[in-house]
Amino acid sequence: MVLCVTIVLGDGCTIFSTNGSTASYFEYHRFYDFRNIQTSRTAQSTYSDASLFPASKIVNNASWTDDWSIRVQSKGAANDHALPMQYTSSNVNIHNSTDASRDPTTYLTLSTNRQQSSQQAGELDYKLTNLSHASVRVLGRVRGAPGAAAGIFTYWNDTTESDIEILSRDPATSIHYSNQPTTTDSGATVPGSTWNVSVPSGAAWTSWNVHRLDWIPRQSAWYVNGLQMASTVVNVPRSPSMLILNMWSNGDAWSGVMAVGAAAELQIQWIEVVFNASSEAFTPSPSPSKPVVCSVDKVVGIPVVSEGVVSAWDHGTLMMWLSLSLTTFWSLV
Repeated sequence: MVLCVTIVLGDGCTIFSTNGSTASYFEYHRFYDFRNIQTSRTAQSTYSDASLFPASKIVNNASWTDDWSIRVQSKGAANDHALPMQYTSSNVNIHNSTDASRDPTTYLTLSTNRQQSSQQAGELDYKLTNLSHASVRVLGRVRGAPGAAAGIFTYWNDTTESDIEILSRDPATSIHYSNQPTTTDSGATVPGSTWNVSVPSGAAWTSWNVHRLDWIPRQSAWYVNGLQMASTVVNVPRSPSMLILNMWSNGDAWSGVMAVGAAAELQIQWIEVVFNASSEAFTPSPSPSKPVVCSVDKVVGIPVVSEGVVSAWDHGTLMMWLSLSLTTFWSLV
């Protein structure tokens, strides 16, 4: 039973390129596919069932569980008006689709549900905590009751964080983008740090759309279906970070209050990430005399050799660019 399949076209992409105003080059590529998983289960399959997670054909043959972990944690109420919250493995599942089209037949679900006096939530944490820059793409949608927050973000601490957030109480075309911190000690908004963006009507978060967060040296940008929604040079992360996806609520002012017995879900077809890493533990394979540059923007999940890029960029130039990226990163830490 195969959960996720990643194919690196050309048997040797050594550099991965992205497009847009934040066009960049990265050393590593990952693609996690939750579509059309073959399972005999009629309702859902829980992430904690190890049989669903065999070795995946990823860049370094790492398995899914080598790359991701489920958060299992209890958090007390943030204040007198909030609820205690529990992140549980039962809130991370593979669901069979109930869509009329049945295309895809399955997807990953992170859910949150309101108990009488607490809230349960679901979160996936990327195990690599040393991402130095990244482009993160998620084909997903949010469904369910008001009073919940879906998050796709890079994280080092509460003041070094770059976010995509969807509030289930908001209009379906409203998405929040931010680089933390977004407020000063006095409570004033930091200019250029946060946006509540109205996306095109065809990109409502209740429907399947590709949400993208780019973090490059000195700039962050956010996209929906390839269209840039926001960009900033303010509070761009400067520390090695991890990647987090979650669906939560604590009854506080940000997430809102969910009715007892209600639930909401972040549903995900696939996750694609290209990134650089700040540790020597993730040194890429020896490069050929000329690098093989592959675009991740032409075919979903399959890097495609970029015509003309190899001849335009000699090996030394590309290595200099990647070195500059890491040097810039560490000079900012």
